[in-house]
Amino acid sequence: MLGASRLGGSFATSRTRTLKSWNGATDEAILLAALTKAIQQSAGPLAGTNDVPDARSKTSKATPPPGALSIDQVLVEVRSKYRRATPLEAQAAAFPPTPHPEGPLAVLIDIRPDWQRLEEGEIPGALIVGRNVLEWRLDPQSDSRLLKPEGIAERYDNRLIIFCSEGYASTLTIPTLLTLGLHRATDIEGGFQAWKAAGLPTTGGSA
Repeated sequence: MLGASRLGGSFATSRTRTLKSWNGATDEAILLAALTKAIQQSAGPLAGTNDVPDARSKTSKATPPPGALSIDQVLVEVRSKYRRATPLEAQAAAFPPTPHPEGPLAVLIDIRPDWQRLEEGEIPGALIVGRNVLEWRLDPQSDSRLLKPEGIAERYDNRLIIFCSEGYASTLTIPTLLTLGLHRATDIEGGFQAWKAAGLPTTGGSA
């Protein structure tokens, strides 16, 4: 927080001058310059200036607390607890040659945002469920569970195959789905991009 002493001097003078006789753009420039200088002195370099180091090009200096994992480590740990599906396995499960209407469902669930689906394309027959409501839509005990397709959120043994663009965000949904009792939940290795690269059916997309 900027202390009064750090905002003194030229800033205070400019403020007084402004209150007494405003002189349009000239006084505005003086006031802005003084305020900028005061903030720089108190808070260091301003974002957008050449003095700000590019964080992406340097290793983080932050020391993680005991037990903290990097996101890469989290992904490895999560994936060690279930078996992921390849694009071909996902296709075979979701679109079998001979459907079994009385058995559990196998459904591809697309959690990508609208803009990403428009840009990349879609998998025909996949169910679109927003990431921010996924658990509520699939939990059989939720009042907000999906009612269609019929049976999608009415049993715990459905094969729910989640996918995102490249298979990272989808992985992070699995621990919660497993905790909800949806023990056959999985995701597609490589996500939509891997599905498309395998030559499997897609539609739309501008990329």
